[in-house]
Amino acid sequence: NKQLVSNANGETYRIEDKNWEEACGWMQGQTVLTDANFEELKLHLYMHFGVEVICKNETLRTAHLNAIIMKNSSLKEVMDNVCWLYKASYTIVDDRVIIEW
Repeated sequence: NKQLVSNANGETYRIEDKNWEEACGWMQGQTVLTDANFEELKLHLYMHFGVEVICKNETLRTAHLNAIIMKNSSLKEVMDNVCWLYKASYTIVDDRVIIEW
């Protein structure tokens, strides 16, 4: 239940407590977001669902999120939950998700 986090060149590092089940979620097809910023969320939504995310909600753009996206989750389920947390709304147009107030 520990993880080693280092910078790209390995000059600095830290050891953190980590729940091993969350850290290995990818092995069960889960996407685990821990203190993820909006750019990380966008990347994971693109990788998981193949969508581009456009955010017009400043609160969400600066937020950090902890979430687990199960492999059988739908894009609608994920967006409903994210937008509920940040009191935002969204629309899906083709392969884009547009998040607004």
